[in-house]
Amino acid sequence: MTPAPIPPGALAGLHDNVVPEPVSLFPATPAWLVVLALLLGALVWTVVRVLQRHRRSLYRRQAAAELRGIEARLRSAATRQAALAELPVLVKRVVLHLAPREEVAALSGPSWLAFLDRTWKGNAFRAGPGRLLPEIGYGTPARLAAIQPAEVQGLLALLQAWLRGHRS
Repeated sequence: MTPAPIPPGALAGLHDNVVPEPVSLFPATPAWLVVLALLLGALVWTVVRVLQRHRRSLYRRQAAAELRGIEARLRSAATRQAALAELPVLVKRVVLHLAPREEVAALSGPSWLAFLDRTWKGNAFRAGPGRLLPEIGYGTPARLAAIQPAEVQGLLALLQAWLRGHRS
């Protein structure tokens, strides 16, 4: 079957398709500009707050990394006593970052443990594994050798939790 021929005047009334103009990305009303400005402001505020929090908690991350290093040295009998002696020093440095030096530098013994309990929830330093800190800081090598590994593990767990969640 062959197609029928097109009469000569049949195509004269046709025209090209009209393509609409592209939609503008610019908001149509000033209200959208206000919404956009508010969203942009909220985004900038959130980014600034996250960066501030990240910078403020840098000492926690550094102390946690140092605590992991101490924990690794505690596994070796040759470095155990030296690593134990570093624990109270690390805690004191963290606290000196939190509170004025005049308030905490001279603290020791029960007053030191009471201060640590005030920065933590409960009394894990006065009545729990934290009570070892003064013994470790001022104990003789024989006393350090007598501390049981389970007691040290309890202290390490407390210090890890304290580093994550202490208050100023």
